[in-house]
Amino acid sequence: MSDIPAFPSSTHPDYFSSFGMSLRDSLAAKAMQALITSQPHLIGREVALLPSAREVAAAAYRDADEMLRERSK
Repeated sequence: MSDIPAFPSSTHPDYFSSFGMSLRDSLAAKAMQALITSQPHLIGREVALLPSAREVAAAAYRDADEMLRERSK
């Protein structure tokens, strides 16, 4: 489920062929962006109040996994 390519790739010899990131990684990146930008009330606050990068990444991948589960229905 998580190894689905996010973007189509070409096998034509005249074009660079790359599978790029997985759909899961692409969804997690979008979720992470939304999580970070939805926290304007934390801007200018003490660093201790901010969620760690690990916490944000874990939440983003949880969201991506939920999107993939919903997509497979």
